[in-house]
Amino acid sequence: MCCLFVILIFMVSTAGWGVGTPPLSFNDALERIIGRSTAIGIQKENLQALRARNLSSHLSLLPTLSVQANHTQSKDQFEEGTGRAQSIAAVASLNLFGFGADAAAMKAANREEEALELSVSLTVLSEEDTATKLLVDRILAHQTYNILKQLRQLNDEAHRISRERFAKGLLASQEVDKIVIDLDNANAELRDAEMIENKALADLRARLGNEDVVLEWPWRSQFDPFALPKTGETEIAKRPDFRQAQKKLEAAEARVRQSFGKIFPSLDATLSYGYSEGPNRTPGTQTTGALTLTIPLFDRLTQYGGYRAEVHSKAATELDLERIRRDARSDLESSKVSFEIALETSKTREKTVNTSRRLYQSNLARFQRGLISANELAQDQTRLQHAELFAIRGWASAHNGFARLCHAMGRQLAECLLKQSD
Repeated sequence: MCCLFVILIFMVSTAGWGVGTPPLSFNDALERIIGRSTAIGIQKENLQALRARNLSSHLSLLPTLSVQANHTQSKDQFEEGTGRAQSIAAVASLNLFGFGADAAAMKAANREEEALELSVSLTVLSEEDTATKLLVDRILAHQTYNILKQLRQLNDEAHRISRERFAKGLLASQEVDKIVIDLDNANAELRDAEMIENKALADLRARLGNEDVVLEWPWRSQFDPFALPKTGETEIAKRPDFRQAQKKLEAAEARVRQSFGKIFPSLDATLSYGYSEGPNRTPGTQTTGALTLTIPLFDRLTQYGGYRAEVHSKAATELDLERIRRDARSDLESSKVSFEIALETSKTREKTVNTSRRLYQSNLARFQRGLISANELAQDQTRLQHAELFAIRGWASAHNGFARLCHAMGRQLAECLLKQSD
């Protein structure tokens, strides 16, 4: 009885293991991949590290506070005994005037952090682009395999018809051999497609995990009709890479002002309050205040060299901003044209598929009646295969093109899809 109970539990547990989870939708899988991205996590950690390094710059306008304790003991060889002195004091120091160097350092730190925040956004777009390609490749590979599998079945049907007609003496053996060769080629092509599908699945699981997706084109219905967005300077200004370059330029300008301010004199205030006692001084509290004017005369041109370096760094940042503007303009224009072409050809290819199917079925019936040869039937089948494959490749290009256009405008796919549905 006990053994029977254990076997029953084992059967129930294994049955539970056999129940698979439903496949994810394309958009859910996209979100899951982004959530699992290590590249985004690395950028976020880099941002936190920069913020930690910039803490002192953010607090540069505040005074520094410290406690200083001192104890000395001396012995004079001409006098008996030893001399002891000790003191403890709280010291506050504040820069009163430094030609704006501290304020510039604070602004530079803020802009550098904002630039790195945009690096996180850029990484999200990059990871989303990669994820889209992986998902599209998975769907394309699966649908390619299914198409070739269906076409192989058509080859089987043609082979069956050819054998029947050969058995009746209505078809030459050479015609049958042609059908057999076509069938063997179809089997070989199907095996190649199976390997490509397995590779696409493995690549996707490396990012998504051990889950699969709904193997249908997700945005096909939203592409009909589709309103192409406007692309211009306004869209360029929204791109994270362009905004990041602007932030870097503002940071570089602040660093120039900071390094320039260090060349000139600075005024600092110091205030200390503490207790001291010594061999020749009555114990008690003491308050000391001081103003210190520092005038650099010659420091081997250290500050001037730093200033010139920041000037050249700013010039390089300006050139980088212009480069990004030019690349963004080209990216927007080309991605818009590419998507428009891909969408138009996808719809045209769908019509070609329907025509090719009707033509093949008609000619298959004619082949069965002996009205056309095996070569003519093979040509019709090749025409149908090309039409089917071109159609799904067109939809793959349209989906990848939509993602590229959306990212070229500096938006995530969820935002673009929401605007399109509106």
